[in-house]
Amino acid sequence: MDSRRLSDIVEIRTGYAFRERIEARADGDIAVVQMKDIDEENRLRADTLVHVQLANLSDAYRLRPGDLLLRARGLRNTACLLPDVPDRTVAAAPLVLLRITDRSIDPAFLQWFVNQPPTQATLADLAGGTYAKTINKAALAQLDVVIPPLTLQRQIVELAGLMAREQTLLSEISAARRRMMERILWQSAQDARGTSG
Repeated sequence: MDSRRLSDIVEIRTGYAFRERIEARADGDIAVVQMKDIDEENRLRADTLVHVQLANLSDAYRLRPGDLLLRARGLRNTACLLPDVPDRTVAAAPLVLLRITDRSIDPAFLQWFVNQPPTQATLADLAGGTYAKTINKAALAQLDVVIPPLTLQRQIVELAGLMAREQTLLSEISAARRRMMERILWQSAQDARGTSG
């Protein structure tokens, strides 16, 4: 099984560094992805993006479908895959853009790999700083990525998706069972009150 450094398989680009606080504008033509726009399941919440005006924006900052955004600051350094993204969208620092440059890598597999506990532990070790831990671009470039054959990558992603779906369904079943038991117990208490007189 192949193993390569992250910088050998992706282009690593820091998010756009806004000089001032990001302010939404009604006439804004550029959507901005901030860390708060990525949910706990590492999915982009496109409905929360603010729009701004940016003059002379380089195409290099524009996001494309298949890009990954990595949280480079904080306790969780997980990646979000962008299966679809509006045309004029940028990521704000401290998000880091990972753009696949090697066609033997499935973006969904790379997201899965980055978000696994062993990789997260490695990223935590790479992070510097005392207050807000941050992973710099040079440290991130050194991350070793295990690369199985493309067919196996896709099988892993599919199985991981099924496992996540199973967990969601089990949680929903457990919550429904709890609500049902609470109703039964409540009704039992009400029935007992009616017969206690």
